[in-house]
Amino acid sequence: MQKIVTESFVSCSLENDKTSTGNDELRHTLTKEIVMTTTRPRILDCSVESCSYNKTKSCGAAAVTIGYAQTCTTFIPLTIKGGLKDASTFVGACQKADCTHNSGLECTAEAIRVGAHTADCLSYEAR
Repeated sequence: MQKIVTESFVSCSLENDKTSTGNDELRHTLTKEIVMTTTRPRILDCSVESCSYNKTKSCGAAAVTIGYAQTCTTFIPLTIKGGLKDASTFVGACQKADCTHNSGLECTAEAIRVGAHTADCLSYEAR
């Protein structure tokens, strides 16, 4: 699985300059840091050459969703190629609740493969 680190910073600053009564400057600063680390399964390879995100048997999308019909719903058959130049594509969500790798609509496999003409998840295993 690929480790994804998301960092969010929230900062708030309140200032009050000297008032007419001669009070010193009041300064209150609140900084909160939230760091979330999750692991997501990578896409090892994709053999669906008709997909616009396919780049030499690898996926160029940032993330994919596996749909209820066991297919990659990120699949898009356009005449242009798209996606990220250097992608480490991972599974963002999985709607295939009857798969052994599915837990709470999230994929728990180490990695998956996508292939066939209909962009099937080749790592699907029925419960």
